[in-house]
Amino acid sequence: MSTAPPGAAPGTGSQRGEPPTLRTDGLEQAAAELAPHHSLARVDSAAKAMLGMSGLVGSVITAFGALGSDAVREHPSLALPALVLSALALACASWASVGSVEKVNVDDLSEVESFYAREIERRGTLVRASGVLLGLAILLALLPMLACT
Repeated sequence: MSTAPPGAAPGTGSQRGEPPTLRTDGLEQAAAELAPHHSLARVDSAAKAMLGMSGLVGSVITAFGALGSDAVREHPSLALPALVLSALALACASWASVGSVEKVNVDDLSEVESFYAREIERRGTLVRASGVLLGLAILLALLPMLACT
C-alpha cells in the first residue's frame, strides 16, 4: 500500500506521504542531475574546456608571454618548465576527453554502474590534473617576466 496521497507521483514528498514541496521537488531534480550519464557529460564538457584552455595557454606562453621577456631571451631554459607543464595539461585533457574502449555487459546493471564509476573517476582525475598543471604552467610562465622587473 502506498503512503503517497492520491495523484502524487511515486517517490515525491516526504517519507510520511506528504505532498511534494518546492524543497523536495528541487532535491529530486538535483538527484536526477547526479545520475552517472549526467556526471560523465559534465566531466566530458570540462575535459573539452581544459583541452581548449591548455592549447591556448601553451600558444600564448610560447608566442607572446614567456618567450618575449628579456630574461627568457638570455636564459631560454626558463620557459621550458612552463611549456612542459602546458603540454602535460594538454595531454591530460586530451586523454580525459577520450572514452573507454572497455566492453560492458549492458544487461548486468552492476557492471554498468561499475563502468560509470570507473569512467567518472578516471576522466575526472585527468581533468583535475590538467587544471592543476595548467595553473602551474601559467605561474611558471610569469616568473621570468617578474624576474626582469
